[in-house]
Amino acid sequence: MKLSLSNVIFAAAVVHGVAAVHVVFFTSSDCNSNNGANTRYICPWLAPETCCGIDLPGHRTVEFQQVPTNQNLELRSYGGGRCARRSADDGSRGRHTICFNREPPYTGAGYGRFTRKRNGFEDGADKGECIRPQLLELGDGSQFDLTSLSDADYAKIGELAERNQSSVAEQFGQLMITA
Repeated sequence: MKLSLSNVIFAAAVVHGVAAVHVVFFTSSDCNSNNGANTRYICPWLAPETCCGIDLPGHRTVEFQQVPTNQNLELRSYGGGRCARRSADDGSRGRHTICFNREPPYTGAGYGRFTRKRNGFEDGADKGECIRPQLLELGDGSQFDLTSLSDADYAKIGELAERNQSSVAEQFGQLMITA
């Protein structure tokens, strides 16, 4: 088995008793992954008590996928740039997929167990405590690995994805993992 960041994060989540969850930021208003114009930023296998956030505007929905149905987890969304300000939260209550669309725009998301003490980044997280999405998926289904990008290139690929999706492959083709 190839050791990758995703595998390490997943293993750490399993050790802590909570399976890792996928967090997906959508530009559409309904978490509809079949919309050809929809750009998606994906945080695969996000570990509990980790915030995944992005500084790019325009994400009208955030979806939690692969949520374990045997636990009631607290799902959290943030606005104001990455994980700056908590905007909404909800319990998973046995649901496998949960879409947040009440208080856009969304710039961050995370989850954890409910406890008596308030979990997560209540007033927001320091940018150092917040990871950024590792995958970009365009409306045509092509995916790009964003893990090695500098902040400047990350912002550039985001701008291209919003304005002219075909230019993403032209300028960042070496990052394409599926076409």
